[in-house]
Amino acid sequence: MANFYFEGVDEFVKELENLGKAADDIAFKAVDEGAAIMDAELKSEIKKRTKKYGTGTLAKSIHHNKPMKNALGIFTASTARGRDNKRGRYAKKSHAAYSKDGKYVGHRSAYGSGAVRNQDKLFYLEYGNRRQPARPFMKKSINNAEPRILKKMQEVFDREVKL
Repeated sequence: MANFYFEGVDEFVKELENLGKAADDIAFKAVDEGAAIMDAELKSEIKKRTKKYGTGTLAKSIHHNKPMKNALGIFTASTARGRDNKRGRYAKKSHAAYSKDGKYVGHRSAYGSGAVRNQDKLFYLEYGNRRQPARPFMKKSINNAEPRILKKMQEVFDREVKL
């Protein structure tokens, strides 16, 4: 029968236990730093798609949410925040309109329904609507950013674990 002896196994087990405790923290950091790359890629693709008519407010509104955890793992979403309330016929915030003789005219026909949400503009850019054609950019952005995101997440893991 062969005998063998390991030295340092207790230290190795302690390091693995500490790594297990820190795994969620490392994953949160990795997802957060990877999402910053996705934000930059989305901004550049949106600028390309809206070069002829855009003002830049949609691209500037792209941000990612704080990473969260659910049953499937840790995730975040890059999306457009806010609304464009400085331009266009929808800029007026009045919800009711009255004619000169005091009759109710209705808010949608006279003043619009309020500011346009940037999330809606993002949706219209990707899928189009009855007045504008679709200008898809999501799949291209994801495919372009994926290798850089994975590399960044690996760098974060290596930095945190100190390999």
